[in-house]
Amino acid sequence: MIPTGMEVVKERERLVISKEASIEAYKAFTWSDYYPQQWKSKIEEGKGSTGFNFSAFLLTYRWCFFRKLNKLGLILFIAESLILATGLVSVKIYQFDPIFAIYPVTAGIFTMMIFTGFYANRAYFNYARKQVESYVNSRIPEMHFGEALRSDGGTSIGNVLIFIALNGFITSLPKLGLM
Repeated sequence: MIPTGMEVVKERERLVISKEASIEAYKAFTWSDYYPQQWKSKIEEGKGSTGFNFSAFLLTYRWCFFRKLNKLGLILFIAESLILATGLVSVKIYQFDPIFAIYPVTAGIFTMMIFTGFYANRAYFNYARKQVESYVNSRIPEMHFGEALRSDGGTSIGNVLIFIALNGFITSLPKLGLM
């Protein structure tokens, strides 16, 4: 080992929780306290509102990919791409005045943002619940249950970066003369 003058970082403590669908299991899966607190009544009683997610409202499909909701993220990505493509086609091919094309595009994107804001917490709760239940019903020993949830949950920045780059490529097609 090469001496660097830095202290050795301790290994993180192993997460051990009981193998049942509890708030702690959801905290391990989401890597945070925020979502399990939002879902507390849904987890314990099976009813209640999941609330509005402002981050999902602002980021739409990017938030979904960040939270590993890949199906919903892909649907929203395609919807946003189609809305933007419709605006580009109406200006380029049908010679609409750009000021008139921007209104329906803005309305479509804003409607999608509102939908995502209201639906995101429910979708993420359902995804987390399915994952936690699959781990509860698995043969994973109690001592590895928390670590397994933590490793499968969390977030993914890679998906976000891939689809942001893809979105940038799609929107640059008209400038490159390929569309």
